[in-house]
Amino acid sequence: MWRKRMIMAQRRTEIGMPPSNEIWYMSNDGQIVEPMVQDFGATYIDSIIEDGIGKMRFDGVVTSVGYYALGGRSNLTQIYLPEGLTYIASQALAGCSNLYKVVFPSTLTSMGSNVLSGSNIRRIECRAVVPPTLAGALADLSRNIYVPIGSGEAYKAAAYWGDNTIFEKRF
Repeated sequence: MWRKRMIMAQRRTEIGMPPSNEIWYMSNDGQIVEPMVQDFGATYIDSIIEDGIGKMRFDGVVTSVGYYALGGRSNLTQIYLPEGLTYIASQALAGCSNLYKVVFPSTLTSMGSNVLSGSNIRRIECRAVVPPTLAGALADLSRNIYVPIGSGEAYKAAAYWGDNTIFEKRF
């Protein structure tokens, strides 16, 4: 019962955006999550948990997330990628079976294919005004994607984004 209440509380939590040298996350077990590979445009230093929020810390601006860098993490439930990030490689978050929310920053310009394949993603927020270029579908199924107000039509017309349900939101 405790675990179910913790997961429900996480779903209601809005934690903002991390600084450019951190990736923030929430997990269903409260454990530290570390990257699978070192491919972030900055060197990974460590991970900590502070006030219930997991924080991966880097020695500089996180500009990319490499192939399968955070993939296969079944305990990840939410992930918040920092401003300054411009590229996410194919399958970067693939196989995160309990991941239900991801927040992409306004600086994101391109992504590989199947970034979220094998995840249970239900909510994607992409804060970029111009839809990032996608090399293929984001995930196995269509998803709800929240984008900045005034950007909805551009996302609906963009390759692969339009395969999803697009909602406009003030961030």
